[in-house]
Amino acid sequence: MAKKKGKREEGFTFPEFDKDEFRQKELRDSKVILFAVFYALVIAVISYYLVRMTSLERSVMLLGFIAPFGLIKILPLIVDTSEFERKNWFGPMFMSFLAWLGLFILFSNPPSTPANLRTELNSGDKFPPRTLNPPVGL
Repeated sequence: MAKKKGKREEGFTFPEFDKDEFRQKELRDSKVILFAVFYALVIAVISYYLVRMTSLERSVMLLGFIAPFGLIKILPLIVDTSEFERKNWFGPMFMSFLAWLGLFILFSNPPSTPANLRTELNSGDKFPPRTLNPPVGL
C-alpha cells in the first residue's frame, strides 16, 4: 500500500542510557549468579554425602531438582530482588541446577589422576609386568 502524503512517521530515538542504573543492575545480577553457584555447591555436597551414607538415591535426585526453587525464598534475604520479574528468576535457578548437576557428577565420579593410579597399583595386587616384546610362539 502506498503511504498517504502529508503523514510522516517519526523516527526511532534511543532512550537515554543511565550508567549508574546499568552498573547496579549488572552488579546485582552477578551477585545473584555467584550465590546460585555457591548454593548449588552446598546442595551438591549434601547430595553426595546423602548418597554415600544412605540408600536414598532417588530422593537425593529429587532434592537436586527441587533445590533451585529454594532460591526464591533465600535470595531476597541476600540481594534486593524487588525489581525481579518472573523471567528474572529463570537464570539463577537454571544456573543453580546445572552447577548442582555438574558438581554432583564430579563428586560422584572423581577424575583418575596418576597419583590415584599409583596407589591402586601399589595396593598389594599382583599385576603382570608390562613388556614391550611380543609373546613367544606367535
